[in-house]
Amino acid sequence: MSVRPAPSPPAARNAGAPGAGRATRLRLALAALWLLDAVLQLEPSHFSADFFGSMLRSNMSEPPGWLWDLGSVVEPVVTAHAVLADALCAALQLGIALGLLFRRTARLALAVSVPWSICVWLFGEAAGGLFGPGASALTGAPGAALIYCVVALVLWPKRGPSVGASIAVGGGVGGGAGGGVGGGVLPAQLCRRRAHQNPGAAAEWRRALVDLAWVALWVGTAALESDALNRLPMTAGSAITAAGIGEPAPLAGLNTAVGGLVGQHGVELALVAGLVQAAIGLGILLPRTRRLALAAGIAVGLLYGVVGQDLGGIFSNGLLGVLTSGSTDPGTGPIITIFALALWPGPRAEPGPQPVAEPVAAGLARQAPRLRLAGADDSGRGRRRVATELEHVR
Repeated sequence: MSVRPAPSPPAARNAGAPGAGRATRLRLALAALWLLDAVLQLEPSHFSADFFGSMLRSNMSEPPGWLWDLGSVVEPVVTAHAVLADALCAALQLGIALGLLFRRTARLALAVSVPWSICVWLFGEAAGGLFGPGASALTGAPGAALIYCVVALVLWPKRGPSVGASIAVGGGVGGGAGGGVGGGVLPAQLCRRRAHQNPGAAAEWRRALVDLAWVALWVGTAALESDALNRLPMTAGSAITAAGIGEPAPLAGLNTAVGGLVGQHGVELALVAGLVQAAIGLGILLPRTRRLALAAGIAVGLLYGVVGQDLGGIFSNGLLGVLTSGSTDPGTGPIITIFALALWPGPRAEPGPQPVAEPVAAGLARQAPRLRLAGADDSGRGRRRVATELEHVR
């Protein structure tokens, strides 16, 4: 029996990749965050030497020495031209937000956002406080700007037929039920198994690295809980209560309640938080726990963002005082949510066109000229051979 694949309709061939729509929605969500950051950067108090000077001087008080040296070079330049520096910061962030709104400019916007995020992470966030005492995910480590950088790479658009999809969104490796990045297969095993047979092995490496970025985020912050300052009885409770000072009544009340609940149980909280964060990081490596780990990552990220960071303090002057809050971003909660949704397993891919049987006689008839040539000559013997085979099929 001769078998040939059924032709796919032109519309189906030209349709977007399975994850293109989700990647677009996540890109727009990232654009909204950059737009909010640009608006916060336009706060009147930010157009001053005091804003940049206090930010950089406080950051330079943190180790290591190379950060101090970099800050010492940058601080006098930006404080001398504070109005221009803040205007450029706001314009750049606004440009990134607008660029992410359109598919043609999304790649450029993401490319620009990566080095800018690293600059903000180093000088605006003191490397997320990772090199100082008491750093923890509860209070914002490893820094929202660093996660912005990672998410930009995660949402990087793919080239080729999967127009609109990203390296993380698009049905996963093979488009199976695992979906997301790697389909829940251990990244190292995935790459070893497929590299020799899949021409797109480089793309699979990238997907595996995205999984490893999630693991590094959560396992790394879990390790921060072992810091001596985080294991003091009053550290966590005091930090949570202090974060609510000046916030609207609902947020302040929530911080006071949670801070009182934690109380002097800082050691126990550090232990539980470390175990939960490690489980969130490692859970995506197994298909059965991938969704649970990502959902828990969203929940814990938002909890930390609200309770430990009060959404970056954007409401520290009340619900209507966003432009006088002194904040520059909404904390790590929203960007962690986008990160988790980018890794969320996609639906099971639709089966491709199935081969359809072609009548054997028609197939042999189409191959008759080749059979005649293979039969060696145009003599009656060759023609009889073909005729006999066709008659046998009928």
